[in-house]
Amino acid sequence: FHLYGGNVHGVFDELIPEKKIVLRWRLKSWPSGHYSNVEIDLTEMKNCTQMKLKQTGIPASEYDAMKTNWNRYYWHSIKQTFGFGVPLADVL
Repeated sequence: FHLYGGNVHGVFDELIPEKKIVLRWRLKSWPSGHYSNVEIDLTEMKNCTQMKLKQTGIPASEYDAMKTNWNRYYWHSIKQTFGFGVPLADVL
């Protein structure tokens, strides 16, 4: 997959409906062929679904920007779409 005008490229490695998403993920600016590994676990709770993100293999110089971008472009969008007041834990 490609996102944001080709600035993000990824490959889905595992999709378990309602449970888990595993993929390789990279930014266009990263060294050629370098991918991080992303795992998103979904857990059904009593009144909500808990999402946990684990991303490894991020180039050290990109860690802070990656953390900011997950919050800005993904988690806050999900929060706005599915409900205000839902706590967002620190990610990455």
